[in-house]
Amino acid sequence: MAHRTTLSQERPMQTAKEGDQERNRIFDAFRRWGYLEARLDPLGIFEPLKHPDLEGLSGELAEEARRIYCGTIGADFMHLAEPERRRWIIERIEAPAEKVDPHKILERLIRADLFEQVLQARYLGSKRFSLEGVTALIPLLDAILNAAGEHGAESSIMAMSHRGRLNVMVHAACKSPHEVVAGFEDVDPRSVLGAGDVKYHIGATGTYVTSSGKKIAPRVESEPSGSCRSRCSRPLARQADALRVARRLP
Repeated sequence: MAHRTTLSQERPMQTAKEGDQERNRIFDAFRRWGYLEARLDPLGIFEPLKHPDLEGLSGELAEEARRIYCGTIGADFMHLAEPERRRWIIERIEAPAEKVDPHKILERLIRADLFEQVLQARYLGSKRFSLEGVTALIPLLDAILNAAGEHGAESSIMAMSHRGRLNVMVHAACKSPHEVVAGFEDVDPRSVLGAGDVKYHIGATGTYVTSSGKKIAPRVESEPSGSCRSRCSRPLARQADALRVARRLP
């Protein structure tokens, strides 16, 4: 009887292990090749590619993996050499999706788009680097700053090129619109002829308030002439390290 009892207790564990192995096998295939079948073309002109390792997979596990890795976002990361980096990506992609506020996202998109339309209509002919076409950057930065503030961040440093810089200064760095628009109100005729891009080199600092009322100080760093076309990650990292040391943060 003791022997039978032991076997009856081991069978569910063995079944569970087999289920985990089957899940890992299926998900590993989609982690490697799922991005090829992702629906990345919103117009539906280009059909997703097919991969032989995914064609024969079916069932609930395959459908779950296909929903995660073959949706409207493709993730190609299994070539990374560091297991920790791959694991970090897997945990976040396969985690349950967080609830979002579609009304807030729409409001941020509309504000960003209207800002560009006002500049275009009011300062027609002035040199301008619009965010049009990538206005999704504004709700993305909004989500990043909100999450950072909720986790206790006190400040944020950002660097970017000319395109969309004014929009980010207003809607992410929280600089007042009239201060940004003042850059167009000059009498220098060169601004109309193509040399008035000084406003795209200046920085901005403001106060961002999270959804729960916490505050974080975002800052868009100023850009010396020409540096917008070069790498800015190292100088920005050094500035962040300097602030961390000055504030005696770990």
